[in-house]
Amino acid sequence: HAFVAVDYGSRPFRLLSVTDNQDIIVLADRTTFNVGLGRAFYSGLAIGVVVPFVGQQGVNDSLVGTAPEFDGVAASGLGDVIISGRYAFWRSERARGALSIPVSFPTGTADGFMTHGSAVARPRFLWDYDLDTDHPVTVIGNLGVAARASSKFLDLNQATALDFGVGAETPISGDGRWQALATVVGELGLVENDFAERPMELIGA
Repeated sequence: HAFVAVDYGSRPFRLLSVTDNQDIIVLADRTTFNVGLGRAFYSGLAIGVVVPFVGQQGVNDSLVGTAPEFDGVAASGLGDVIISGRYAFWRSERARGALSIPVSFPTGTADGFMTHGSAVARPRFLWDYDLDTDHPVTVIGNLGVAARASSKFLDLNQATALDFGVGAETPISGDGRWQALATVVGELGLVENDFAERPMELIGA
């Protein structure tokens, strides 16, 4: 199957100072288009590819000239292409488990915060469980590793890290075609583990 997804982020990239509680907005907003192809097989194996494209991003002009990282930031460009494989190895009446290995390749625009600069592999265990409630609720989660070469940005060392997420989803329409979703995702740095290497994000959809 093929799909196109659009996501919009408000203040998707900001810097927080733990010493003086200063909040510096690097990107005010970003709109990304994700074009993907996928194929599922009866054996439980699925493969796919996603090509992200940043249609626009609003750069904080006040940061230009304060550091080389903020000079000449592109307003749009290609992101890192992701190729993934997934194998559903376990299923019961209420629970399911799978292994997934998405791998991204450094195809993104180098001067627009759109690429890591090297290949990144994220092997992970995926699971979900249907709760026994009057209204259907499914708890979802993943745990894995983000294996990548070290990349420094100011005081952030984005290197190999534990990768985790947990959330829940529930249908909001009678036919189940529309779902409400809330997740918390994050990383714990394995090379360095300061405040900057422990990002977390709350996502609702």
